[in-house]
Amino acid sequence: MDLETELFGLKIREEGEKGNLVVIDLFATANGINYPHDYVYTIGSLDPSTYLPKFLSVYRKILEEKIKDKRPIGIVITMDGYKLLMGENHSIKLVQKSVAIKETARITEKRKRPINIWLLNKDRVSKEYISWLALYSQYIIEVRSSEEAPGYEMMFVRKSPLPDFEPGVYKLYIKGGNLKIE
Repeated sequence: MDLETELFGLKIREEGEKGNLVVIDLFATANGINYPHDYVYTIGSLDPSTYLPKFLSVYRKILEEKIKDKRPIGIVITMDGYKLLMGENHSIKLVQKSVAIKETARITEKRKRPINIWLLNKDRVSKEYISWLALYSQYIIEVRSSEEAPGYEMMFVRKSPLPDFEPGVYKLYIKGGNLKIE
């Protein structure tokens, strides 16, 4: 579980055991896998028609028992995998419902608002899917390998709600958990 995230310094198992991280694993749910770790949750069964109520039930439990008054940060790894599990049309509808639920909670609940990060391999989804995700995203950051500078990634910041925002391009270099941005 840690292989992909250790590159940039996140040790999932270590942080989960410390109580700093919780995982809701939809791929484990879809494949009937149960982990022996108390920081990894599944939602029972994965059916697009019952997914959202099941997910919200598990999420509320995590909020009450683990997150409490901290700010939740949700990372979907990956939205193209989410589309694969749910189907593209169901996935878009679930994102729309989730955004509506999040907005209602923002108005009716007095807790710290979550930050949601959706990772996406755009080569695996349609332009329509990307368009819907872009519509509901406050920030859009695209990262791709640099052809001019081997070992570097190029980061394109395309969208932000900040009033003085101007799109920008940055070079990223990640090695041994250290991140360098130019």
